[in-house]
Amino acid sequence: MTSQSFRDSLSSLGWSQRDTEMPVSTSQRTGLLSSLQSWNPFGDSGWTLGSILFLSSFAAMMGPWAYVQHLASAPRLPFTGAYFGSIALTLYFSLGLHSTILTLLSAILQLACLLWYLVSYFPMGSSSLRFATSLGARRAAAWMTS
Repeated sequence: MTSQSFRDSLSSLGWSQRDTEMPVSTSQRTGLLSSLQSWNPFGDSGWTLGSILFLSSFAAMMGPWAYVQHLASAPRLPFTGAYFGSIALTLYFSLGLHSTILTLLSAILQLACLLWYLVSYFPMGSSSLRFATSLGARRAAAWMTS
């Protein structure tokens, strides 16, 4: 049996019993993730600028002109178009349209292109990525049908 005072204390925790003098904060600047975001010197487009700096580091190691020629080579051209296109879309959706959903989708595309880029430099990286993707798809399909 619970006591009446315990029940009264539980019902006092409800929304209707809150102090009306105290304002309710509905801003997005509360919580751990927003405090981490406040440390980002690039603002909302930090991921994209980080990706550009990532590519710039490869250009610094290989030499800028040699890296541009490498990115424009026939085997790398699909990556170059997809990656730079996803960077442009992310910047446009975040800074131009201010659309959170479209920015998130283009950032996911950008991450997939970055993964493709990194895996392509490992020995047998693309075939391993194809194998892991097909294995994951089969496991997901088996999980959904069972």
